[in-house]
Amino acid sequence: MMHEQMIRTMDELRAKSFYENKQIIAVAAAEDEYVLHAVKAAVEEKISEFVLVGNEKIMKEKAESIALDLSNIPIVDEKEPHQAAEKAVSLIRESKAHILMKGTLSSAELLKAVLHKKEGLRTGNILSMAGVFELPAYHKLLILTDPAVNLVQDLTHKISMLKNGIEISQALGILRPKAAPLCAIEKVNPAMQATMDAQILCEMAEKGEIEDIILEGPMSLDVAISAEAAKQKGMVSQISGDVDILLTPNIEAGNILYKTLIHLAKGRNAGIVLGASVPIIMTSRSDSADAKMNSIALALLISDCRKKAGWD
Repeated sequence: MMHEQMIRTMDELRAKSFYENKQIIAVAAAEDEYVLHAVKAAVEEKISEFVLVGNEKIMKEKAESIALDLSNIPIVDEKEPHQAAEKAVSLIRESKAHILMKGTLSSAELLKAVLHKKEGLRTGNILSMAGVFELPAYHKLLILTDPAVNLVQDLTHKISMLKNGIEISQALGILRPKAAPLCAIEKVNPAMQATMDAQILCEMAEKGEIEDIILEGPMSLDVAISAEAAKQKGMVSQISGDVDILLTPNIEAGNILYKTLIHLAKGRNAGIVLGASVPIIMTSRSDSADAKMNSIALALLISDCRKKAGWD
């Protein structure tokens, strides 16, 4: 499920968003100014169509303030966030939309609707969130998983996180991504579970139990992103300084690194959740309109790749 050419920047990602078959995005709790800015940009660029679910009165007020014409965009009036989430999910189940997007509601509220046993979007796979970053100090897009969804990130979760990261990488044109299970140290220490998990994951990759990946670890962040740091530490690595996927040891580390890359490293970002029946656009409520537009472009790319690969 690989894109024909490697995508290295957010502008390149957004330039790939013009697909023959327009995808419909259902936005849950769409009464968010940044979300509506992204909707406006996507509509003006004609890359997607939308169904907006949420408080219609507030939505129209905010749309008017940013000169967004809602006359040709369907609106479903649901004033409570949890009801907006349930309705947006139902639109996906009824094939009236193809991608789900988080608006001004909590991740927990959205995921509760997604994970409903009868009325949700379950596939049997574990959901995980990935942030994709364009950073001034790095030479290509960098994937970070999981900063938001899995409260517990044990070995089983990490396997799914890696597999979802591989899907994103391949959509970006990287056939066999390089991944680093992040730890505080580079040696296995039984007192540090993350290092034990990293060792097992690397063994699984070597045996082909996790396919299409080059995995080394345990690995500290500096070694993962800097070949010079690896050299200074006397390490020989085929991924240092050229890693594609950073696998977090736990949600706290992932969330802190995610927000550090945005607010201190000035990274442009996109956020997506995979593991459900459709891609889910999920950014922080504090993320910019640019981040939400990048996330739309990423979801459209993955959805298009899935269609080309014959996914239902």
